[in-house]
This record gives sequence, structure tokens and C-alpha cells, in this order.
Amino acid sequence: MSGLVSVACQGGAGRPPAAPNEAASPAVAVRESAAPSAPPTAAGSVTPTEMLPEGTPTQLAALNSGKGALAAGRDREALSAFRQAMEGGLTGTSVSAALVVAELLEAKGASEEAAALYRDLVVRARYVPEVQYTAGRFFWTSGDTARAVLALTTAVSQQPDFLPAWQLLGIVQARAGKNTEAGRTLTEYEIRLSRLIARVAATAVPAGDRLAAFEMLSLLSDERALDGLLVGLRDSEPDIRVAVAELLVEEPAPRALEAIAQAALAEKHPDARAALAVILDRARRRAAAETASPVPPLPRPSGAP
Repeated sequence: MSGLVSVACQGGAGRPPAAPNEAASPAVAVRESAAPSAPPTAAGSVTPTEMLPEGTPTQLAALNSGKGALAAGRDREALSAFRQAMEGGLTGTSVSAALVVAELLEAKGASEEAAALYRDLVVRARYVPEVQYTAGRFFWTSGDTARAVLALTTAVSQQPDFLPAWQLLGIVQARAGKNTEAGRTLTEYEIRLSRLIARVAATAVPAGDRLAAFEMLSLLSDERALDGLLVGLRDSEPDIRVAVAELLVEEPAPRALEAIAQAALAEKHPDARAALAVILDRARRRAAAETASPVPPLPRPSGAP
């Protein structure tokens, strides 16, 4: 058994040892943006979600209402609003709303209803890779390995540069005893990850493409991806340094918080320094809320709240 497959098989059957980062979660994405929760793409590529019609005014209004309710912790009200956003024709907005509804249903224990919605989505929105990936993740954690493999295989075929789908597909295949397939999948993941990490460090790559690569790295549960992401805090563009710090706010590894603090201290650009101070405060608050032990004191840049 190859080393990659061996690692993927550790822990026995069942849930994957570490699902890709929560940033890939539709509910998390919709809290932050009204846009459809499409994964980052390679430069110049167009995802099927972007090819879907724009949401109707009614759908967009319902989606925004759901976002507000969800951010305020009113999940029941949010669920109702997102259901309204699902009504009407198939659009990027209705798909985003449906993904959030499915996740909220799963969170409240209505797994059968969530499963039915995912089964419907992978057919109606079958050309949308984020639908296939999110459904595949649900099917896997629900014990439906066959559907998980089918959905994740579809996701990587539709959007080959979406690394979280490669990572999870390899894990699912290994846990299902399909070691040959898992070896091929995880090898492909390793190759693509190495290319992506090299891309973020290449100053000749356009800033927008570097940012898309950093966004992709933030979706992965992989220490090497985190290493690559931390490179962004030293990027030549202040906007990218700030954007990468935002991506790191939800990262549970303590060294991410330390890196944000050091970046805030070292920042010379006044606007970026102010933005990093605010981000650092948010990151500290999040870390303090999620640990039983006090967060070690870190240096505070001037101007931090």
C-alpha cells in the first residue's frame, strides 16, 4: 500500500479524518457573500455556476433575508427565507440557497430531508461542481459511499483544479478499500497541490491569479496548504496580504494566529496595517471562544482595538 493511501486509510471506516476546511461550507460562504458559493477557479476558466442564470429579484431578496437571519443566529427564520430563494427556476441563487438549506437541515438532525434534497440537486444541478462536492461530502459522512464516490468523481471531472474534491475523493476511495483508485486520486492531488503552492510563491503570476490560488489553499485541511497560505502574508501586494489574513481568521492552527500578529506588526502600508489590526482582533476573539485555555498574549500593533 502506498504511503498516501496508508495515511488516508488510518482510523478505520467511517468519517474522513479531517474534512476539507469549513470555508468550503455553503452556510459559511453565504454568511459572507450574497454570491453563489463557487470554489475558486484557475485563471480564465468559467465554472458551471457562473453560467447559470442570475437569480430573480425575488430569489435575491430572499437570499439576503436568509443571510441576515443566519448571521443573527435565527436559524429557523433563515431556513424559511432560503427555502423561498429556492423557488422558481434553476439559478445560481437558487442553487446556493438549496445548498445552505441542506446544510441547515443536516445540522438540526433532519438528515433524511437533507439527503433527499442532495439527491435532487445532483440531478437538477448536475453540471455544478460545488453541488457535486458538497453532496459527496454529505453522502460520505452519511455512510452512502457509492453516491459519495460518484458525486466527487463528477466534481473533479467538471472542475479539475478544485483540490478539496480530489482530497476527499481519495480518502473515500481508500476507506472503501479501493486502494488502486485512491492511489491515483491522491497522487493527482499531490501533483496539483505542489503546483498550486509553487504558483502562490511566483511573483510573475498576476495578483488576481495568486489570490485565487490562496483562496483554494484555504479550503484544504493540509499542513502544506497552510504553509503555502502563510506565504501570502508576505505577498508584494498589500490587498493580497489583507485578503490572506482574512482567509486565516477561521484557521484553527495556533501558528496562523501568530502569523497574522507578526504580519500586522511588520506591515508598512497604512491602510493594510489598519485592516490587519482589525483582522487580528477578530482572529484573537475567535481563538479565545474556541479554546478552554487562555490564548497566549501576542504583540498588538499600534492602532489595534
